[in-house]
Formats: sequence, structure tokens, C-alpha cells
Amino acid sequence: MKTNTTNKTGGKALGQSEQFTAQTGVSKYIVIQLPDREQVITFPQAIKHADALDAVKRQHPTATAISAGFFLYDDGALWTGGMSETLGLDSRNEDHALILAFIGNPAAEFVFIAGGVQ
Repeated sequence: MKTNTTNKTGGKALGQSEQFTAQTGVSKYIVIQLPDREQVITFPQAIKHADALDAVKRQHPTATAISAGFFLYDDGALWTGGMSETLGLDSRNEDHALILAFIGNPAAEFVFIAGGVQ
């Protein structure tokens, strides 16, 4: 299992992450390929990766899953790793940076599974 960890650096490294700091425990993610970019989708651990991808594909039918796994964000530290059994996809080393950027500035249309941007 691949893992990555980052510690908080500076006062505003993850400034807009209030919705994630209140979250406890491990969450899941999928990185999808859209026509113009890769995008992270995050959702609660109780939802299967395959079910989350199905929900995304209803709004973005051309989206394809590139990687999937788990992450834990706690007090400025980020751990990423694992794999999705339901999608048969591993996490990638580059997912760590994508998730860190997403936590800092979540795209509202892709946090709908977790209840939307607060």
C-alpha cells in the first residue's frame, strides 16, 4: 500500500479547509479524468468507490476514473494511500498533491456527495 504524508507549513497552507477539519476518520477519494483536467472527488467511507463514480457519471458521463484510495486529513497533516477494490484501482503518488490542493480550494460541484461546500 502506497502512503504519503504532509505536515502543515505556514499559517495559511490549508486556509479554506473548514469542512475537512471537522471531519474525523478516513475518507475516500477518486481521481477522475475530465476533458480538460484531472479532478478529485471526495466522499465518506461508508460509500463504495463504485457507487460514488456512478453518481459522478450521471453528471459527467465522459469522466473516467484514474485512481482511487483513502485519505486522512488531521490538523494540517495529510495521509493518502490504499486502493479501491470496487473499481480495481490503486492510489498514485501524485494523488497526494491533488487532494492537498482540493482541500485548500474544493470545487463545489465535486463535493456534492459529502453534502456540498459549507
